[in-house]
Amino acid sequence: MNPIRSIIFFLSIFFCWIPLSQAQELELQAVTLQLQWKHQFEFAGFYAAIHKGFYAKHGLKVELREYSDGMDVVDEVLSGRVQYGMYNSSVIQARLEGKPVKLLANYFKRLALVLLASPEIESVADLRGKRLMIAEKDLDSPLLKLAFKQEGLQVGKDIEIIPHSFNSDAFIQGKVDAMSAFISNEPFELEQKSIDFNVIELSNYMRSMGEMYLFTSDDQADKHPEQTRNFIEASNEGWRYALEHKDEIVELILSNYSRKKNRDALLYE
Repeated sequence: MNPIRSIIFFLSIFFCWIPLSQAQELELQAVTLQLQWKHQFEFAGFYAAIHKGFYAKHGLKVELREYSDGMDVVDEVLSGRVQYGMYNSSVIQARLEGKPVKLLANYFKRLALVLLASPEIESVADLRGKRLMIAEKDLDSPLLKLAFKQEGLQVGKDIEIIPHSFNSDAFIQGKVDAMSAFISNEPFELEQKSIDFNVIELSNYMRSMGEMYLFTSDDQADKHPEQTRNFIEASNEGWRYALEHKDEIVELILSNYSRKKNRDALLYE
């Protein structure tokens, strides 16, 4: 037999034996989504889109990457290390500063970032002379800067800033007077421990501001417009499913992503 024909015959037999699911997987486009925090119900829609096959249906194989302390999510996307990112309103600020980012979707319509404060503190203005525990990325939030400016507060002068420990211990022990938090997270722990606190909403300073912005780079969107549209649509399908099947997604998180939070905390979130 002709050597070239033999090779072609061998390859045809080989590829015929690849299972259909593997063959389909070979055709999927691999992309990475950089999350803005650790695995929890905050990203439920993306877990659902992966495990219910919505991404695969749209030709995508998606990796979710957890946030690492000190990471610049915008830079991760603009550098090309990841194709898509989830972040807060800093994405809008980045665009206003001329950075080539493109907003694709917004999932939280109410700002999730709040300040939890001791009972005598009822407003941002009451933080004057107090100790605020807050993460640097939250301190850089355009919304928080606006709130401080409107109340005439200067960070470091009128408010003592304490680096965030990413737990509530310092607040519970009275070492700080207030702390930044997600309304869906830390209040659960404080309520479980019967700790009195006030919630200071920041959305009052900019009512149209939400949270959880899905974005990419201009370059990524321009070079891969169909992939970008497919990513948005599959993500939206995932969110619709997750919000209609909360208990199922909580079990999915516990079994596949993280047990840092228990079932009740995830359902609270």
